[in-house]
Amino acid sequence: MYIRKSKETKSGKIYESFRLVESIRIDNKPRQRTILNLGSDFSIPVERHKELCGIIEEKLFLVDDEPFIPRDENDLDSMADSIVRKIVAKESEVRKASNISTKADIVSVDLDSLENSDIRTFGGEAICLEMINRLGVPGKLSELGFNRKQRALAIGSIIARLLSPGSDRASFQWLQEISALGELIDFDFNDTSLSRFYETADQLYSKKENLEDWLYKEERQLFSLDESIILYDLTNTFIEGSGKYNDKAKFGHSKEKRTDALLVTMGLALDGQGFPRKSVVLPGNISEPSTLEEMLTHLIGTNTETRKRTVVMDAGIATKDNLTWLASHGFTYVVVARNKINMPEHGEFVPVAEGKEGVRGKLIRNEETSEWDMYVDSEAKAKKEESMKSKSRQRFEEDMEQVRAGLNKKRGTKALAKVYTRIGRVKERHRRVSGLYDIKVIPDADQKNAVAVDWELQLEKEKKKLNGIYRLRTNEKTITVETFWRIYVNLTQVESSFRSMKSELGIRPIHHQKGHRVDAHLFITLLAYHISHSIRYQLRKSNIRHSWETIRKTLAGHMRVTTTMKGDKNNVIHIRKNNRSNPSQKKIYNALKIWKLPGKVIKAIFKKKKK
Repeated sequence: MYIRKSKETKSGKIYESFRLVESIRIDNKPRQRTILNLGSDFSIPVERHKELCGIIEEKLFLVDDEPFIPRDENDLDSMADSIVRKIVAKESEVRKASNISTKADIVSVDLDSLENSDIRTFGGEAICLEMINRLGVPGKLSELGFNRKQRALAIGSIIARLLSPGSDRASFQWLQEISALGELIDFDFNDTSLSRFYETADQLYSKKENLEDWLYKEERQLFSLDESIILYDLTNTFIEGSGKYNDKAKFGHSKEKRTDALLVTMGLALDGQGFPRKSVVLPGNISEPSTLEEMLTHLIGTNTETRKRTVVMDAGIATKDNLTWLASHGFTYVVVARNKINMPEHGEFVPVAEGKEGVRGKLIRNEETSEWDMYVDSEAKAKKEESMKSKSRQRFEEDMEQVRAGLNKKRGTKALAKVYTRIGRVKERHRRVSGLYDIKVIPDADQKNAVAVDWELQLEKEKKKLNGIYRLRTNEKTITVETFWRIYVNLTQVESSFRSMKSELGIRPIHHQKGHRVDAHLFITLLAYHISHSIRYQLRKSNIRHSWETIRKTLAGHMRVTTTMKGDKNNVIHIRKNNRSNPSQKKIYNALKIWKLPGKVIKAIFKKKKK
C-alpha cells in the first residue's frame, strides 16, 4: 500500500491528485489498484507517506506486532482514521452492489482480537439534524447560495454550538474528532480547514435578516404558533481581550459582574411561546429604553395588522416615552411598573391562577393613567427578598463594626470628619438597607474625635417595606387577574432564553476581537437556540420538560462504534453501527417522532495479506 501522485486535467486545468493504491497480480502480471482517491487537497508531505500507509494498514488489518513506524501519539492517526473509515464505507457499498448473500456474513471470528474504535457521539446529532431538516434549513441555505461544503459547515457550526459549546476552534475540533455528524450528512470535516469554518460563519451572518424572518415563519407553520404576544428584553455578554477592533465593545453594567471586560449587548424579541422573532447586536453601554422603538419598527414594518399585539417587557424598558409610543402605534402592553409601590387599601387579593399557590393579585383601575394596575403578592418572592435583605443587613452591620473597631485601634480612624466619611461610604455601599438604621456618632468633649458609634434597626421602617409585592400595569381596556398574570409570566421566556444561550449554548465568553466575528458568534448561538427551543417545545407536548443540558447529557451516551475482529481464512471484519439506545434515549426519540434513526450499518471484510 502506498500513495501515488498523478497529474489530471479538468476543465482545461492541470492539477495534482493523490491516490492510495496497492500492488496486485492479475494473470501473473503486476498491476496497481486504487483503494481510495485522496483528492487534490491532500497535504501530507511525501516523506511521511510511507508512515501514513503503515498506520492505515495497522488499523485496517489489526496488525499485532510493533507499529510499522514507531510513534508516540502520532499526529497522522486522525488522518488514518478518516481514510480507514472511507475505505470501509467504500468496501461496504461494493458488497451491497454485489448482492453478497447474508449467509456469507456468518463467519468464525477470534474473540480475543475484537476491538472497538472510532467511537463518536451520535444521539444529540441525530435529533438536532432531524429538527434542522424538518425546518428545511438545508434547502434554504442552498437557496441563499451555499454550496455543499458550505451547507455542511453551516449545519456543523450550529450543531456544534448545541452539543459542544465553546470557541469556534474547539467546535471545529469536536466536529473532526468526536462527533459522528460528518457521517450523518456525508461530509468529512477533516477535509476542510478552520479558516473555511470561520468564513462560513461570516456567510451565515451576512444572510441574518433573511434567515431570521424565514426561520420564524417555518416555526410558526410547523408548530401553529400564536403571534399575539411580543416579549422584549436585552442582555449583555463580555469579550475576552482588548476588543479594540470592535466598535460595539464598550464598558457598561455587566450582568455577569465582569467590570474588567468590554461588553456587547443583544436585544431579543420573542413570541409568547419563546421562539425568537428578531435580534440585534448593540453596543455594550446602550441604554435599554432607547432600543424598543427601533426594534419594534423593524419587526412590524408597515403592516398595521401586526401591530395588534401585546408587548411584554420588564421595568428597565418600560419608560413613560416608550409606553406612549406603544399606545400611539396601536400596541397594548403589560409591563412591570418602574416607580415605587403605593398600594391602595381597597380591593381584594385573589389567586392569579388555579393551582398557583402562594401568588395572589389585586386588580385596581388607575384613574390617573387610565390603565389597570395589578398588585402581585408572592410568598416565594417575599422569602427571597427577605433573605437578600437579611444578608444585606448582616454585611452592613459587619462594615459598621469595622468603623467602630477603628475607634479603639492604634492609628485607626478616629477623627470625627473621617468617621462620618467612612459611615457615608458604608451607607452608599449598602443603600438598600442603610435607610432602615438610626446611626449615632458620639464625639469627645473637643468635638474632634469620635468616641463611639451606635446603630439601631428601625423596625417600623422595616415593616413599611412591602416584601414580595410588585406592580404590573397595562393599557388593556378590560382584563382579569387571570389574563393579566397569564400574559405577564410569558416574560420568563425571555429570561429562560438568555439563560439558555449563556449557560447551555456558549454565548459567553466571546473570544473574537473583530466586530463582524462577534456578531456572527452571537447569531450562530441564536440559530442554535432556535433548534434547541424547537426540540424542547415538541418534547413538552409529551410532558418531557427537560432542560437542554439534560437532553444533551441523556443522548451523549448514544454512539457510533466500529467493531473490528479477525475472522477465519485470514480475514479482518469491520462493522460500524450505532450502539443500542437506552430507555431514556428512546423516550426522547419517540416524543420527537423519530422512528428510524440515521446512520446505516457498514460491514466490510478485508483479506489480510501474508507476509
